[in-house]
Amino acid sequence: DMKAELLASKAIEMNQGSATKLPYIIKARICESLENFECSLEHWKQVQQRDQASVSALGGISTSYLNLKKFSQFENSFNTARKYARYYKPLLRAQVKASQEGLKVKR
Repeated sequence: DMKAELLASKAIEMNQGSATKLPYIIKARICESLENFECSLEHWKQVQQRDQASVSALGGISTSYLNLKKFSQFENSFNTARKYARYYKPLLRAQVKASQEGLKVKR
């Protein structure tokens, strides 16, 4: 995990001015696997800056907020993401986890 994180960070560093999203997506997913949800949120937001309608970014942002227990931000980002992709698997998993947390999300 540490080596993958280092390589993703290096790819981001090398593509600073680029509109490339992939290094940020990889870094966000690595941060998620390390349960560093502040880091994943930061990198999903970078993906969204490069592509406003990125379903993966919107799903990642909402999942990060849920994991950080920032429930109002989760609900806002979750509802926005669902407008783009109602049956996107990460959003469906987030919906299940949210209901386990006692949140009522629209189906």
